[in-house]
Amino acid sequence: MKTLTQKTIDKLESKGLVLFGKKRDLVMVCKPLSTIGNCIEWKITKPFAEFENTENELVPKKEQFETDAPVLGVFIEQTGFKLEVWQWVPGPGPGDFEILVSTEKEVYKHIVNYFFEENEYFETYKKYELKNKRNLL
Repeated sequence: MKTLTQKTIDKLESKGLVLFGKKRDLVMVCKPLSTIGNCIEWKITKPFAEFENTENELVPKKEQFETDAPVLGVFIEQTGFKLEVWQWVPGPGPGDFEILVSTEKEVYKHIVNYFFEENEYFETYKKYELKNKRNLL
């Protein structure tokens, strides 16, 4: 099974990102609250339910991962990689996207762009959330 290389994983983690499923064909890339970058300050989520084995029983971890940004999926396929943020059902909705790339260098570039640089996808989602927040007030 093809996975992301340790070099790419290390580079992404050195930027402060957290990767779930590093040795699988679907890697979930997340920006924790402690990492400065693109965020929606008022929308903090716990996108994963994390459990630990305590006395032969699975119980939720006391500290759950929190983020203020959407989770980005990296699908590792035979011919390359698909990067995806898909929060709407059936979608696509504001800020949803799928990008196909052929190299890990492109994977890294797009992930850094999404979480740390100005880009249309994050800005579209943030504008939607800001409008939604104003409508609730």
